Amino acid sequence: MSARLREIVTYPMKSGAPRVLEEARVTRLGLVGDRELMLVDDDGVFVTQREHPELALVVVLVVDDTVTVRFPSGDVVEHPIALDAPTREVRVWRSTCRALDGGDALAEAFSAYLKKRVRLVRLDPTFERLVNERYGRPGDIVSFADGYPLLVVTTASLEDLNRRLDQPVGIGRFRANLVVEGTEPFEEDDWTTIEIGDTSFDVVKPCARCVMVNVDPRTGERSPEVLRALAGYRDRPLGVIFGQNIIPRRLGTLRVGASVSVTRS
Repeated sequence: MSARLREIVTYPMKSGAPRVLEEARVTRLGLVGDRELMLVDDDGVFVTQREHPELALVVVLVVDDTVTVRFPSGDVVEHPIALDAPTREVRVWRSTCRALDGGDALAEAFSAYLKKRVRLVRLDPTFERLVNERYGRPGDIVSFADGYPLLVVTTASLEDLNRRLDQPVGIGRFRANLVVEGTEPFEEDDWTTIEIGDTSFDVVKPCARCVMVNVDPRTGERSPEVLRALAGYRDRPLGVIFGQNIIPRRLGTLRVGASVSVTRS
């Protein structure tokens, strides 16, 4: 079977639930709507599933300027985050970004859910957060994702990992934007470019995995076996590797089922 695009996924809020799409537009930031929202603490530092795995169960949708949040209890909170909202500085790893504040209603709802004071923010569209120049080109930008505009994984690599686990896991553990089928396990380690339909991407850096792969996105529960098994055979100088970070070069629209072609190193 030739390689094809099996899934397209965005995460409207960093560390929140996924949104699975049939098609998506690719911009310099990555997929439209991906990780444009984020929770921060009182110091403006990002808050994720690393500390709060229960965030996996929170569904967030953005339509125009209106943010709708559905909590596992069924409670729904809606509030606009418009371009004229107050701005504040926030931090994602080593990056300091300018963000639009989401207001008290969303802050109170999330603070009650996490039992910790947090605020929801939206990336200011006039601000450009630069990709690490060691791996990108000048002018490459990223949203509130950890470091790069998109992440790609393959079903073959997941199947290889699942053979080493007592209980198989789903691809959602790895929070990728693009899932490709029809490859050999971990052949993506050697990819240098990817073409999908009218879009193209540079493959710039392996994705080093953290404890978030231990979070079951269906339940929000955490257990150590996934990262432990992966570390047993995928530990590299950059970390425990699963998937590849990619940067858009030719923008356009992605559709599920599109053929995938690659160049290799």
